[in-house]
Amino acid sequence: MPGDKRVRVRPLPDGETREGWEAGWTGALLDIDFDEQPSVAAFPTGTAVEIESETRLYLGVLRQTRPSGVCVEVEHSLDRNRIAWIQDVWG
Repeated sequence: MPGDKRVRVRPLPDGETREGWEAGWTGALLDIDFDEQPSVAAFPTGTAVEIESETRLYLGVLRQTRPSGVCVEVEHSLDRNRIAWIQDVWG
C-alpha cells in the first residue's frame, strides 16, 4: 500500500521526473515507491536526486534500487513554505 505523501523524484542535474509515494523512513534513508517502474538505468546507484513533496524539498543520493522503487540517503531538507516566504521577501 502506498504511503500518504506524494513525491516527485528527479535525478540531477537534468533527469526525467518520476511520480511516487513516500514508503517510509529509516534514519536519513527514505524509501520511495513509484507509480510506474522506471528502468534501472534511469536511477543508477550514487546518482544525486531531488525529491519534492507538498511541504518539503529533499536533496540526496540514491543508495539502492528495488523492484518497486528506490532508497535515497537524504542529505538536505528544505521547508517549501519557508522558501516561498524568502522568495516573497527578496522578490
